[in-house]
Amino acid sequence: MNKIATFLVKSRYVLLTIFLLMAAASFFLMQKVNINEDMSKYLPASSKMKEGTKELAKEFPNMSEPSTIRVMFDDLSDSQKENVLVQLKAIKYVDDVTYIKDSPYYNKGNHTLYVLSTKYDYDSKEIEAIKDTLEKDFVDSYDVVYASNDPTDGALPPFIIAGAVTILMVILILMTNSWVEPFLFLMSIGLSILINMGTNFFLPSVSKTTHSIASILQLVLAMDYSIILSNRYRQTRKALDTSSNGVQNGNGAAIAGFGAGVDPREAMRRAIRSAIPSVCSSSLTTIVGLLALCFMNFKIGADLGIVLAKGVFISLLCVFTVLPGLIILFDKLIQKTSKKSLNVPTGGLARFEFSARIVISILFVFIFVGVFFARNKAEITYGSPSQNNEISQVFPHDNRIVLLYSNTDEDKIAEILDYVSPQDGVVSVNTYANTLGLKYDSSEMFSYISGMLSDFGGSSLLGDFTFDESMMRFLYYDHFAETTGDGLTLEELITFVNNDILSNPTYAAQLDEATVSELKEFGPLCSKAALTSARTSAELSSMFGVKKDHIDLLMTYLNVNSISIVDLLDALQRSDISTALSLLGGLSKKDKDTINFYRAIVDSIMTDKKYTSSEMAYMLLLVSERMSDPSSTNVPNVDESSKKYVQLVYDLYFAEKNYDSSWKMSLEELFDYVLKSETFSSFIDDDARSMLNTVKLGLLAGKSQLVGEQYSLFVMNTVLKDGEDESMDFVEDLDKLCSEKLEGQYYLIGSSPMASEMSKTFKDEMNKITLITAAAIFIVVLITFRNFLIPLILVLLIQCSVYITMTAMGIMGSAMNYLALLIVQSLLMGATIDYAIVFTNFYIEKRAEKDKKEALISAYKASIRTILTSGMIMMFITLIMGYFFPDPSSGEICHIISIGVAFALVMILFMLPGILVVCDRLIVPRRNIISSAADTPLLKEGTEHNTQE
Repeated sequence: MNKIATFLVKSRYVLLTIFLLMAAASFFLMQKVNINEDMSKYLPASSKMKEGTKELAKEFPNMSEPSTIRVMFDDLSDSQKENVLVQLKAIKYVDDVTYIKDSPYYNKGNHTLYVLSTKYDYDSKEIEAIKDTLEKDFVDSYDVVYASNDPTDGALPPFIIAGAVTILMVILILMTNSWVEPFLFLMSIGLSILINMGTNFFLPSVSKTTHSIASILQLVLAMDYSIILSNRYRQTRKALDTSSNGVQNGNGAAIAGFGAGVDPREAMRRAIRSAIPSVCSSSLTTIVGLLALCFMNFKIGADLGIVLAKGVFISLLCVFTVLPGLIILFDKLIQKTSKKSLNVPTGGLARFEFSARIVISILFVFIFVGVFFARNKAEITYGSPSQNNEISQVFPHDNRIVLLYSNTDEDKIAEILDYVSPQDGVVSVNTYANTLGLKYDSSEMFSYISGMLSDFGGSSLLGDFTFDESMMRFLYYDHFAETTGDGLTLEELITFVNNDILSNPTYAAQLDEATVSELKEFGPLCSKAALTSARTSAELSSMFGVKKDHIDLLMTYLNVNSISIVDLLDALQRSDISTALSLLGGLSKKDKDTINFYRAIVDSIMTDKKYTSSEMAYMLLLVSERMSDPSSTNVPNVDESSKKYVQLVYDLYFAEKNYDSSWKMSLEELFDYVLKSETFSSFIDDDARSMLNTVKLGLLAGKSQLVGEQYSLFVMNTVLKDGEDESMDFVEDLDKLCSEKLEGQYYLIGSSPMASEMSKTFKDEMNKITLITAAAIFIVVLITFRNFLIPLILVLLIQCSVYITMTAMGIMGSAMNYLALLIVQSLLMGATIDYAIVFTNFYIEKRAEKDKKEALISAYKASIRTILTSGMIMMFITLIMGYFFPDPSSGEICHIISIGVAFALVMILFMLPGILVVCDRLIVPRRNIISSAADTPLLKEGTEHNTQE
């Protein structure tokens, strides 16, 4: 120890310079530390959710969450709500605004919530521009508040750090003997914090929680090392003081420990030599307790444990390298600014402890047993605490849960969707089955497509293609119908063409003007009613192209003024009429051929003769040729285009007559079919085809965001509070349903599924960390004291403090986050046991020369300042800072640490002394230990004298 102490004193300025340079470099390195806010990365390798996150990243590598800002307005009228929505959408850099008019998740009482989405990062200038616009255009005009959902917003603001430093300085000034010493402590610990935070650059990443809380915890965990060294330095100065006057205060009285003739280098050398064992022992228990966190299955423990253990070790180095140089450098200033420290009387407490030692020991046993069983009454939460602001008090934060399921289960996912959608707290569900894969009947599809076209500029985007409900029904019929239906009669066909085909520009465009004219002319002849209605000779002459005189002659012979087409054709079949007309020359051969041709058509109409599409194509062409040339005897040759068109008319007819409302298809199926269908190729021009291809590409791009090569996404946006019963029950029920309904592999991903996983292993995890921490610290204390009972007493005492903390939180009705509890278990055991070690060490040391009662009084006097100073720093800083952490998880950890430290201090100061006296024979060696209690009798005297101040 002498050589080490001599080296540290001789090299003090070199070491100080080295650490200053390291701190300067660390200041720049800490800006480049990789901060990880994805807690799922710390899940154990066996975690199903961790496996799911890997599959998610592989299937959807470009998946990212937009940055969002929640904006809450008060007292808006209905018209104002719509106007505000329009205004918010118009803000530069805002990509989308989510607001559902009738949803209770966006409207509650007089409050209205809008969620602004943007592709820019939270720390970008674009986000700041959006906030500036909200301030300028809305804050002055409306009752409005807004807050970003930045998940990385966990770093401590400068004013919080300043507040922590202020609390620290107040406590140190009250408890130290110089106005300067607190600033030296702060400089030493500040350098160690800078170096620790900077060296995190060499780690793969540091969690958001660790990054936000590490500096504060390092401050409170390692400050007592500086206090111990400073106290040792003051004691050695007094012991080496050869001046009878020493340093005088304002009243001319000498202040112990500040002699004028003492070499500060020698005093520091002896102080380092005597402080190394206690400081190293104290730091070792803290480091061991922190490293126990590395045994957590949830690797956030290792993340925090490594960073804090590294910080404690660096603080230890700074205490013996930086602080000695500072104290020696400012030694004269320390003496000039000396003052009285806060005196804490403990004589009465020590005497009470001695008198009630038996009762206290028995009480401790009862307390330990009681809190051991009562600790399970505390409510443990497993979610991530959300930020508590004015908006979240009205509208809970979003809690997104993702189901990643096998593509082979796509036909089964509808059952999952039917279960999830109506659940309370589920705001929306986004999956292929209810978006691009949602199946519509023709009416629903027509409404959806019409709305989509309207959003993109109307049906003009399809060129000359006319889009209506009949066309949509025809699309469905052509896609689903297995047969084309029976044949059609001429009456059915011509009526349908005139009423439906010719009225649709898209269909009518397939016919030339002559054909249209012929169909209109031929139409009246294709109705039974028309064929049986009485007509004049003029009408009949016009219809058949026969001279009116000839018709009049026939009607005279029949003695009628008018006659129907059917009766006319029947009359012409009579032999007497045929003979008479031939003798009179009333009908030419051409007239007879024309009438006979029409008779065949009329017979087919009156008998409802049905034609196939090919037969009908031939019939129509024949009618067309005969109408243009009644004397023609040519056999018409029907081309393929005519056949296709007639077949199309048939399909259109049967689509109207035989449409089945149960037919459904998705958008993707619809556009796929239209683009590949030969039936519709003639209807779609280049502009319409280009537009349809563009839409299909958009659909494929959208599908790729929901459907991967092997897995698909089922995204649930909820307001279920993370980690509470409602979200835990929802996840467990969903998991059970998926295991029953889905055949392929599936994964639940999100904060709530992660909490569900952690809840199943928490008890085992807690027991494991408790045992590992206790065992490791037991060994360290055992080596320090070389006595089996002392580490047993101290470990049980601090563990009792942890159980009391859990019990007290349960009694107060305060829930404890499981992660905070696991971390606090190791932190309290590793840090507060130092106070118990300090008190125990002083008691054993004083027992070498005093009886039990006097040794107890001296132990209180010698340790109370160190214990209270360090304890109050840890308790008050974590208590107050916990309220200001932007990250709620970090704040909760601080609060539980503060409560735990308070109970640990109570146990150490009010329980431990009595227990030590009761166990005196078993823990105090039965030999004279005066020679090993201090370096010299002079130093021992100085120490005892100092405790009486």
